[in-house]
Amino acid sequence: EIDGWKPKVVKDVPKTTNTLDRWMLARLQETIAEVTEQADNYKIAHAINPIRDLVEDMSNWYIRRSRRRFWKSEDDADKAQAYAVLHYALVKIAQLLAPWAPFASDRVYRELTGDKSVHLTDWPKAAKADQKVLDEMSVIRQIIAEGLKQRADAKIKVRQPLSKITVKGAPDFLKGEEASAIVREELNVKEVALASGKTLEIGLDAKLTDELRAEGLARDIIRQIQELRKKTGLEVDDRITLAMTSDDKLVQVALGRFGNLISQETLATERTDEHFENRIEAKLEDVSISLSLSKV
Repeated sequence: EIDGWKPKVVKDVPKTTNTLDRWMLARLQETIAEVTEQADNYKIAHAINPIRDLVEDMSNWYIRRSRRRFWKSEDDADKAQAYAVLHYALVKIAQLLAPWAPFASDRVYRELTGDKSVHLTDWPKAAKADQKVLDEMSVIRQIIAEGLKQRADAKIKVRQPLSKITVKGAPDFLKGEEASAIVREELNVKEVALASGKTLEIGLDAKLTDELRAEGLARDIIRQIQELRKKTGLEVDDRITLAMTSDDKLVQVALGRFGNLISQETLATERTDEHFENRIEAKLEDVSISLSLSKV
């Protein structure tokens, strides 16, 4: 609604060059094939489980990973591809759900397409799933899972940036920018270093510099502002004027170095030192900062 995007008639699989889109479409085709096979064999529970797993993957991986594509201000081809793939997947999932959740699936389908009923459509036919992209994303998620485990073991939260992760025995596709970017962003590291090895081994560099600490603090400030936005009742697309003050030197460094990032992530179009009525004192680790905001 915000972008005024209107879906085209859903016929063919959307064309896209984005790796995440290709993975989502491959997961969808894989699920259609599995659900169809199990339903044809009257194995109802086995037919429903793959749909649940697909929705989980779509929500917690595809949509979460695509948020910046959906929210960027420019209306470009990449954004249009993301919308088209998400819409296509949701329509097909509504069709897959139709026998098992007839009312909810019909409501979703009607809202998405404007058609009369999901129950008047043909059962979706599975195209060939791109096994290569499925296998590659599986390796990427395996690396991320191990990196997150090492973060947890070191008691370093994900919002705290780290310098690098070293991956030994990494497949060649990890040299590509898209694959590397997914690992960097999910693990919040500056670099993915690839090294030779016979088996896949992952090592996270947990050493913190002052620069990394300042950026981590900026990420904490962003989280506090987002919470304040929610408490204030702002809409997700509302722009704000933001006030941030602190006597702590590390906070001042964080605001100086990463002020633009904070403004960008919180939709702050203006910054001021004069606080507003809805002021909070946020405690971040062992430092504090005063925060307040006002809708533009």
